[in-house]
Amino acid sequence: METDSGQSSNRLFILLAAGMVGLICIGLVGLTAAMVFIFNSRAQEAAAVTPTFTPILPTPTPTSTVTPTPTETPLPTPTGTRVVSLPGEEPQEPGLALPTAPPNPEATPTNTRVIPITTTPQAGIPAGDTQMPSSGGILTGQRGYLVWWAGAVLLFLLGGAGYFWRTSASR
Repeated sequence: METDSGQSSNRLFILLAAGMVGLICIGLVGLTAAMVFIFNSRAQEAAAVTPTFTPILPTPTPTSTVTPTPTETPLPTPTGTRVVSLPGEEPQEPGLALPTAPPNPEATPTNTRVIPITTTPQAGIPAGDTQMPSSGGILTGQRGYLVWWAGAVLLFLLGGAGYFWRTSASR
């Protein structure tokens, strides 16, 4: 009888030791995963905060141009094409010139938008207020506790499963 109780005691000790080693290994894997996740999120956070400078190239300001005065404009030369007049239209007398507008040597305004020249941002000077993005996988300090709670819940579930497995195996 002594050999049976000693052997069952050793078997229980080996099972408990293996369970504890397994739980420790799972905990270490979970802590390693949490640390890797936190370090990656800090690197993303640092990359998101770093301002990037965008050079703004100066654009030339459009100026108004003076319209040149027209010089001698040749009259159209008659061609050998016959022109057929439609009924109801009065034929125009040949040789009559159409009235033309007098030349205007003033500057012609255009609808061109004038963009003021701005300076190019210098290196080392922040472009403005930088804001952290609200999404993108960055784990901020306020949300860091979620990883620890998830690990605690996982360990609790593993412990409960081990307890129920042990109590059901002893029956």
